[in-house]
Amino acid sequence: MAGNRSTRTSSGAVIVIVTPGFTLIASRRSTLFAAFVTVQGPKSVEVVATKGGFKATVPDGIAGQSYVVLTASKDVVSDDVMAAGPLIVEIDGSF
Repeated sequence: MAGNRSTRTSSGAVIVIVTPGFTLIASRRSTLFAAFVTVQGPKSVEVVATKGGFKATVPDGIAGQSYVVLTASKDVVSDDVMAAGPLIVEIDGSF
């Protein structure tokens, strides 16, 4: 799993999470999320499949170095629901 660029990004920006060599497909009853791991718990956004990966919007309240995982749960990040990651991203802004 990798990001679409090496530059910094900010809250509200759309990032592309690439999964080279892997195809992740959610079942009909499942949605994939990008979970930004924070000390207060994950902040998750639904991802949109794109060629070679997924698009996700960086949620408000995320700043500095953050970890992102692709997961089947909007509320929990654990080995049971994690599909890929972590990806380290650098988010501009203040808390």
